[in-house]
Amino acid sequence: MLLTGVQLQFRPQGSTAWTNTGPPIGVTDPLGFFSGQVSIPFAGVVRAVWTSTTEYPFALSSREAVVSF
Repeated sequence: MLLTGVQLQFRPQGSTAWTNTGPPIGVTDPLGFFSGQVSIPFAGVVRAVWTSTTEYPFALSSREAVVSF
């Protein structure tokens, strides 16, 4: 399986809707590692969603991480 990109997503506290945060990040590491930075406007939850163009439609979500201020 070739992972080609990851999208960081944000969900405000108390919401059920996820929104993309920043542009997609290209993944070139064969193990799926990536590095990126985004600004979070307020408390909520973030996750990463990996996608693959070689196994469409394929998406894998990370565990959720709580962000508080």
